[in-house]
Amino acid sequence: YQELGDKESLGLTPLSNPTFSSDRELYQAYQRWVASSEAPSLFMLLPSNSHWPFYFPPQDALFPGQERVARYKNSLQHQDRLLGEHLAWLEREKRLERTIVVVVADHGSYFDLAGEAGTESPAGLLEHHVPLLIDHPALRGGPGVEVEAATAHVDLAPTLLALLSRRPAPPAWQGLSLLEPLPQRLVFFYQDFADGRLAASDGSWVYTWNRASGARDQVAWPGGSQQAASTSAQSRLETFFAYQLAELQRAR
Repeated sequence: YQELGDKESLGLTPLSNPTFSSDRELYQAYQRWVASSEAPSLFMLLPSNSHWPFYFPPQDALFPGQERVARYKNSLQHQDRLLGEHLAWLEREKRLERTIVVVVADHGSYFDLAGEAGTESPAGLLEHHVPLLIDHPALRGGPGVEVEAATAHVDLAPTLLALLSRRPAPPAWQGLSLLEPLPQRLVFFYQDFADGRLAASDGSWVYTWNRASGARDQVAWPGGSQQAASTSAQSRLETFFAYQLAELQRAR
């Protein structure tokens, strides 16, 4: 890449500024930047309105009340509107036909029964079970493909490489292309909101290890089978988690 830009170079209002309002400003800046060049480019937009305090304009207030869960849903409605407007802009500008669009979340949100934001759901399911949508010009108009196996964010790079060049990912890459049948595997994630739990899932169950207390837990993945992990699988996971913990401590 010849240039790396951020919100300052785009002329955006810093997020720390209390006057910052809608992510519409982010999309508008991106559109100005895209319109100024025909060179191939990669853009990663990080809208923030669906983070606390969950901003949304009045026209997107579909859910009444000011409780956090209502504000959260309204902020998602706002994000959905902005994304739809942006895709319509790409189509009008004849750019959608040569653009791969990826929609993914960094994490979800957990609310307790009272509608208040919590720190962790059981085994981190609600925080880590997030949407992933990939829209490619060659795939539009067809039935689409739904991947039911466990996936991870590290799968994005090899998937995009396959869509752009049809080349396989280098062996050193951790992820797998979602265009190919996925083998049975574990995906790992780390949760540090409260107790710093390490977890792994194969799409049927989630096994967690609290690195602070040593407590272990096992929870069925939503829509997965109730098959429990074998003792040997648990032993392998604990060995892996211990290695990851050592690496984290070494890096710090």
